[in-house]
Amino acid sequence: MERIEKVQTRGTKLIKRLKKFSYEEQLRKLHLPTLKYRRIRGDKVLSGKLIHQYQYKFPLLKYLLREAINTKYLRIALDLILGNIHFHLE
Repeated sequence: MERIEKVQTRGTKLIKRLKKFSYEEQLRKLHLPTLKYRRIRGDKVLSGKLIHQYQYKFPLLKYLLREAINTKYLRIALDLILGNIHFHLE
């Protein structure tokens, strides 16, 4: 994510009028959110879709996502649900 943020930073600096402003001020003037904000928002949207789609089949999933939605554990919960984390049992 840091690499993408660096690319966005460089992109905002290409606009001559904005060179003198800080990165946060540049984003505000361009009406752009930070990438961290966009990722968190995307996670919450995906959680809402999963809750809506599976609320009757998996009531525990609905509860877990609702509990995780406002915590730092939302990304871990989504990765587990979507199968991005694999556990190796010995």
